[in-house]
Amino acid sequence: MCLTDVTTQLPRTDTFEDTVYELFTHLHETNLWTLLASAAALLLLYAIQLLNRKKGWLVPGPLIVVAISTILSFTLDLEHIANIAIVGTIPEGLPKPVFPAFSFTDFINIIPTAFSISLIGMSS
Repeated sequence: MCLTDVTTQLPRTDTFEDTVYELFTHLHETNLWTLLASAAALLLLYAIQLLNRKKGWLVPGPLIVVAISTILSFTLDLEHIANIAIVGTIPEGLPKPVFPAFSFTDFINIIPTAFSISLIGMSS
């Protein structure tokens, strides 16, 4: 999941080699504090997972990591001190349901994929 997040921030490329090249050519743009905070969160998540396996605990690692990260970010004001990007205000509740914009061209474009999926479904 982490690699997916990293690679989606890069420009679209045709091959894996191009993606790796883009990653390393833009490495100098990395915020060191964000990288360190992310590495610390991953290490804590891994440590909790290890303890869960060895001790047979059922501690919710992701929930603990998010809670600790939120508390530290708020109390240490990491957005201003370390220039770590913060999500901001998250709207409450569910968005109102709307029908997606769907044209005849979109319908024509999904026919091959829908046909392939139906064949795979029928064969299983």
